[in-house]
Amino acid sequence: MPDVRQVSSPLARLGRDAARALGLRADRTRSDRVRKEQSLTYDRRKGYSTHMHEVVDRLTAALRSWAKRDATYAVVVNAPCPAANIAALETRAGWQLPEPYRRFLEAANGVRVHDQVESVLMDLLPAEDLPIPVDDHQRETLAEEDGLELSDVFIIGRVFMHNLYVFLDKKTGETVKWVQFESSRYPAFDAYLDAEAKEIASVP
Repeated sequence: MPDVRQVSSPLARLGRDAARALGLRADRTRSDRVRKEQSLTYDRRKGYSTHMHEVVDRLTAALRSWAKRDATYAVVVNAPCPAANIAALETRAGWQLPEPYRRFLEAANGVRVHDQVESVLMDLLPAEDLPIPVDDHQRETLAEEDGLELSDVFIIGRVFMHNLYVFLDKKTGETVKWVQFESSRYPAFDAYLDAEAKEIASVP
């Protein structure tokens, strides 16, 4: 009678080797899939950020199309912000800007819509004017309505006549449009710009 151990041992080794190979292959497949998903996520983010010029162009086109209906309004899109000025802003703020907002400054150092008497409808401020001081009323209003601490708020745009602020939430990196005691949150600054362009373009 053959020794079962002698027969089963090679089979067992073969089974173990096959299982190990399949396990390694499965692990490798999972790792490859994760890397691919991470790469796709990175590429989407990178691609969206690098196409910030297109996002700004869509916003500018919507604004200028709207402004044609009333010749008293002017749309001003500033030239790109130099890298040194962006670095200086981060130093003053003591905070690293979210990548989409940094890409915005690299594409356009602020956007302003105003009429002949400087009645402002939109004012995304240039890097040189940031950070802007927040007074006690603004501090109390933001804290009361959204539970936000001043240290979490980085205001990048404002329109006082409409009690409107656009700011970056330092904790989440989100962009927040706060107007008349209501707020809308966007996952990134380019998403906010796209939403503004669509809203303006939809005005009859």
